[in-house]
Amino acid sequence: MTDKIYIKGKGYVELTYEKEDVRSTHIDKPQRDYEIWSNCRIDGKETDSMFFVIKNYEPWIDNKVLSNPKPVMDYTQDDNKIIETYKISKKMIVTKFYDWYPSVIKSANNFYSKDTFLDRGKKHLDFFSSKINSDRFYRSVIDEYKKLNKELGLYSDDIAPNNFIVNDDYTDFRIIDVVSFKEGEFKIDFPYTQIIHGDGSNDIGFVNPQEIESSWVYNKNDTSTITFCISTYNNFDYLKLAVKSVRENSYFKNAPFVIHAENCDDGTNEWLEDNKDKYNLEIYIEPNNKVARGIGGGMDFVASKVKTEFINFIHSDFYVSRNWDIELLKVFDKYPSEPMMVFSHRVQPNIFNEKPGRPGTHIVPCEEFGEYHHNFDEIWFLDWCEEFSSLNDFEIRKGEGVSGLIRKSDWDYIGGNDSLFAPASWEDMDLFIRMQLENYKIVLTPKSVVYHFGARGSHFPTDDFTVKSDRQVVAETTNAKKWWNKWGVMPVFDEVEFIKVTDDYIKKYKEIKNG
Repeated sequence: MTDKIYIKGKGYVELTYEKEDVRSTHIDKPQRDYEIWSNCRIDGKETDSMFFVIKNYEPWIDNKVLSNPKPVMDYTQDDNKIIETYKISKKMIVTKFYDWYPSVIKSANNFYSKDTFLDRGKKHLDFFSSKINSDRFYRSVIDEYKKLNKELGLYSDDIAPNNFIVNDDYTDFRIIDVVSFKEGEFKIDFPYTQIIHGDGSNDIGFVNPQEIESSWVYNKNDTSTITFCISTYNNFDYLKLAVKSVRENSYFKNAPFVIHAENCDDGTNEWLEDNKDKYNLEIYIEPNNKVARGIGGGMDFVASKVKTEFINFIHSDFYVSRNWDIELLKVFDKYPSEPMMVFSHRVQPNIFNEKPGRPGTHIVPCEEFGEYHHNFDEIWFLDWCEEFSSLNDFEIRKGEGVSGLIRKSDWDYIGGNDSLFAPASWEDMDLFIRMQLENYKIVLTPKSVVYHFGARGSHFPTDDFTVKSDRQVVAETTNAKKWWNKWGVMPVFDEVEFIKVTDDYIKKYKEIKNG
């Protein structure tokens, strides 16, 4: 048998094949007919490729897509997770054949023996019983639909796990439901569980949703989710306390930990070398940078070393409370589809004569927990944090410095910090402006608490708060001008003292993105 298919870069070619008829076992709808094409030759040449054919049924693919199918076929034949598509017509859709399985086998695609059905159900349970695996799979699927919508302006209104095929161990997948593609905006208005175990798509009892969800507990020993990251400059005594607190108080105590030290001459470099094995640290020491990366550039540097899904940025003058990291991660569970950065509530000694009611930061008397590394009361602070978090359950839209939890993919997409503001100051506000302009969700939660000693190292080289560091002096005299040159308007702040997006920023950002 012969037909014409479209191959990107070649155009339409003649395909010779043998076909096998396949029929679904639909429960709620008429059975559907499919074909598998094998023993294929393209323009007379043998090929190992096989093809899966979806024959016309109602409702069929959007007429606008049908009238101009090449963009869809070109896109799917690129490097993405949409099934490679070679023909779109009124009669059929021809896609690549994978010897894979639906993530959830529904009556619509139940072509399998009882033994295969049961085996795949067990593998589905084993894989998705891990909350980490479920999160990653969900996010990957959402990202693919977002990319499709961004590139082609198409979306699907039938997002269900029977429309994803997966390889044997769930390390790869393809979205197969090209039929449902329509022009319009992609809206995430379906539940998380719809993608994981099917909800209504579980029509023949492939999995037990309750069994999956009851297993969704984060594993404390997991080392593939979060990487702790610090970039430091001459903050030796506070860095030691920060590292100690992360390893002792974090939920993911054994998570990867990357530390970058730039231009340090206070003993930091030697201490890192001596203690990298004790604290399981991945260290990068740059002792002689003539052009300093600064705090923003340092964060970009450590972020580039991260191989886990999440980056957890920490300042070297932080002391973290118990389970601070898992509480940040739990916020992502609430908004699994959104690009987001989540921040801990800060507690800070009143060394700057601040008002105690500053949103997002709890200003306390210096003697409450201690204003220095040598007089800090760890036990009292940890007990206080548990009480504080138990009494407070709010979320505010605010970031506190570039020190929070973010997906590596979202950090890379936004482009990290702008090196314009090196070595310090204003880079956080610039990042927050860009995040808001890209519709990132920004959340501060009191369920996660850190103690911030107050810009040690970056602002003050000693415990004398009257003497600022050289780089801080430079930053304060130059970065306001840099900001003006970039944005053309000075910062304004909302009711929680978070930098506010105005029309001026929207206009300027469009200009920046357009070159």
